[in-house]
Amino acid sequence: MRTLFILLGALLLASLAYSELTVFAAQIPDSGAVSYSVAQRGASGSHLSITVKKGDTQVRAFEVQDFNGVASGYVQLAESGTYRLIAVESDSGDYAEAQFEFSAPQPSVPPSSTPPSLVRGVPDYIIWIAAALAAVLVFLLVFGNPLRQNPKK
Repeated sequence: MRTLFILLGALLLASLAYSELTVFAAQIPDSGAVSYSVAQRGASGSHLSITVKKGDTQVRAFEVQDFNGVASGYVQLAESGTYRLIAVESDSGDYAEAQFEFSAPQPSVPPSSTPPSLVRGVPDYIIWIAAALAAVLVFLLVFGNPLRQNPKK
C-alpha cells in the first residue's frame, strides 16, 4: 500500500511538472476580430510562434519573444470559414492548436433615408396638388373671382 501512495505521489508531481501548451481562440461577436490566448505552465523567457491557417493556407503568423507562460491578443480576419490557430513553443517543442469558425461581419445597413409618406399608400405629389387646388378654391370663395368683369351700366 505504501508503494502505491509513493507511485501515485510521483505521478502527481510528474503531471504538475509537465508543461502542456494550451490554446484558445474564438471570434468576438459582431466583429472581424478573433481573440486568442496561449498558456504554458513553467515557461520562462522562451520563444512562441503563432500561426493562423485556413485549410492549408497560412493567413497570419507572428512571434512572441520572451514568452513567460501566457500570451493573448487579437487577430483581424476578413473571410468566413474554419480556421486553426497553431502555437509552437521553441524551447520545449510543445505544439497545440485550436480550431474555430469565423463569419465575416455583415455591414450595417442604415435605415431608409426616404421620409415617410404623409398618407400611407398615396404619393406625396397628389397630396400637394390637392392642397394647392384647395388653397385656390378658398381664395376664390373669400375674395371673389378676380377675372370677372363688372357689368357695364
